Amino acid sequence: MRDEPRCVDLSLKPGSAWVRYEPLGVIGVIAPWNYPLFLTLGPALDALAAGNRVLIKPSESSPAFAALLARLVAERFDADRLTIVTGGVEVAQA
Repeated sequence: MRDEPRCVDLSLKPGSAWVRYEPLGVIGVIAPWNYPLFLTLGPALDALAAGNRVLIKPSESSPAFAALLARLVAERFDADRLTIVTGGVEVAQA
C-alpha cells in the first residue's frame, strides 16, 4: 500500500500530489455452515486485499473445516493480519 504519485496541473507547479491508501481497520467474518470455504474466504480475502486485518469465526456446525482452516491460516499468515477464532455461539455473541 505504497503512496502513488499523481500528475498535477501546470497551474499548481511546483506542487506535488499523491494518493495515500490507508487500511480501514479490523473486519470480522462470521461464516455460515453452508459453503464454508466460499462464504468464509471470499469476504476475508477482499478485506485483506484492501489492507485490513481479518478475524474469522467459522461455524460451530462445521468443526472439521474450522480446524483445517485454523491450521492452514496459522501456517501461512501472520496472526496480526488474519486470525481464526473457533468455538460455539458464545464466542460470536457480543
